[in-house]
Amino acid sequence: MQILLGEETPESWVQEYERTLLAPRDDMWAAFADMATTRSIVVDGAVVGFCSVDEADALHRLYVGPGLVENSAAVFAEVVAQLRVAKAYPCTIDEAFTHMCREVGVGIVPVGLMYRHTKAAPETPGFEMQIATEADLDHAIAFVRTATDDPEEFLRPYLSDRIAGRELHMTQRADHWVAIGECRKDQRSAGFAHVGMIVGREHRGTGVGTQVLSYLVKIATERGWAALCSTEPDNVAARKAIERVGFREYHQVLSVDL
Repeated sequence: MQILLGEETPESWVQEYERTLLAPRDDMWAAFADMATTRSIVVDGAVVGFCSVDEADALHRLYVGPGLVENSAAVFAEVVAQLRVAKAYPCTIDEAFTHMCREVGVGIVPVGLMYRHTKAAPETPGFEMQIATEADLDHAIAFVRTATDDPEEFLRPYLSDRIAGRELHMTQRADHWVAIGECRKDQRSAGFAHVGMIVGREHRGTGVGTQVLSYLVKIATERGWAALCSTEPDNVAARKAIERVGFREYHQVLSVDL
């Protein structure tokens, strides 16, 4: 069996792969997976699937069409060898890729927890958020940078897109921002929305996070969307707020050393 890696994968292969996933993709994981370079997998002269590798030589996706090869594990091993990748980031909604990574990987740890809203969020009487406008962009960037390590070159286009789509919400007290949140329609899976929030450092632990998430879930529900969200395993405060609002963990993004 001769295995080669070809050029960038046709979109039809990516669409076929998407249909095999067990649940909607989490945007945090999907954003990195989508930015990775795709390569077609060619076995004995025929394209049988594709893989995605990022700039740090980490494997994000590997898909082989059903019935096209006898030994998917051999294809996986050859792709890893040819690309000299030492790490993979499977998501458990991709059952086949996760299984292949678990079979040969070591040091397997979750790096992202994915949640789906399953029960009524707490009421938040009197709590309101405003839709951010273009005039708020610089303030929003500054606010996020004080709360995270995200660089401005990423934040400016990202937050600008959220504002243009009327997806970014903010809440203030007196003359300063307390928190921002987003509610974005899922562009990959109909009927779902992704929600997320950032609370100012001085307001964490005050219940604001629960109020913000409840507000965003209410928006999603009113628009007929099921709410999804995610966080990192070590963000205990966010996990508590997420679960308090009625989300339950249903999938994980893993880091696997190959």
